[in-house]
Amino acid sequence: FHFLASDTGAVPAPSAASPKGSAPVRPGKPAQQPKPVVKPGARAAKPQPKPIVAPKSAAARGDGAEGASVQRTRARVKIEKGMPTWVLLCLIGGGLVIAVFVVKGMLGGTGETTVIPEATLARAQQRFESREFEASRSALALIDRTKVSEGLRRQIEALEQKMDTIDNAAATSSEHEREANDYRTTQLENFMKKRLLGDNPPRERVRVFLKRLREFRERWPEYPEMDWIDRHERLYSRLADLSEPPTLTDVAYEVETLTWAKPRYYGQAAGLLRKFIETASGSDREAAVTLLDELARAEEVHFIDQMQQAKYHYERKETGKCVGVLIALVVDLDNPEFRDEAAQEFVQLPGFDQFLRGYRTTNPRRYEDLIQHPRMREAAQRAGLI
Repeated sequence: FHFLASDTGAVPAPSAASPKGSAPVRPGKPAQQPKPVVKPGARAAKPQPKPIVAPKSAAARGDGAEGASVQRTRARVKIEKGMPTWVLLCLIGGGLVIAVFVVKGMLGGTGETTVIPEATLARAQQRFESREFEASRSALALIDRTKVSEGLRRQIEALEQKMDTIDNAAATSSEHEREANDYRTTQLENFMKKRLLGDNPPRERVRVFLKRLREFRERWPEYPEMDWIDRHERLYSRLADLSEPPTLTDVAYEVETLTWAKPRYYGQAAGLLRKFIETASGSDREAAVTLLDELARAEEVHFIDQMQQAKYHYERKETGKCVGVLIALVVDLDNPEFRDEAAQEFVQLPGFDQFLRGYRTTNPRRYEDLIQHPRMREAAQRAGLI
């Protein structure tokens, strides 16, 4: 008997060993074996299990294509290996070595970049035109001045001079604006909040406030918030008339306000007292003379303190603040010896002429007061400002 593979269902060809005319066996229904005959009294033999015989392949049976059995195969996973780790490390190390040699070659083997003075100066000029002053100065610092021609060195110094002029003008403008804001805060706003309370404040206080508003307008005509000055001037001008002559009370109070905040105007205060003494008599005159002596002693203390303050700003590289202190002493003090000493310190500052030029542009009135001093006027003439 021939058994077919269970998956094919093909009918095998008749075998030569099979009797002629015998019917083919249907697939899946094998012929039944005859049961063995057991004699009476004999013991039934124990049935033996049938051996399991694997079906032969079609090639082994010689059945051809029709009797081909199904061959089942299990898929195998093919593992593809990448680049070995040691090869990868060798490539990375070789690349780093090459990079090191390339960088050393670009630096000329010394670790320093090659600076071309002409190209560096051109780059600095471009930065200057773009108002990148710090970058321009950094580029100029790379140039060795001892290894360039005289003409190129002059171009470098000219560019540095332009930047110094701009820096000094900016410092002066900043100091000018700071001074205006300080004056408004100390002698206008604080004064109004503390001294002008109620609907009918004292006359001497209103006079002082109106004179301060007028002073502010003259010193800082380009102040961005001048409408604040205009509004308060219209409001308080109805309470006092500045055209009327002052009394001793008016003068004494104004002297106090001129010297209680910074900057302190000792020159103006002393001038008010001297003018009042010329026309006063009796007890009013004696009180004014005593007040003038007290003012002189306070001025000396203030001068010593402010000279130390100017030195402090200069040592901290705060040139703009140092200039502001010295100019205030030259213009606002009454004692001529104190003013001369402050002027001498000012003209010794590096680039003092640039500060004078900045004051002439941003604060013409302050500049005119400044050059009234002989030493300052001579310095301004040397700088070509007069």
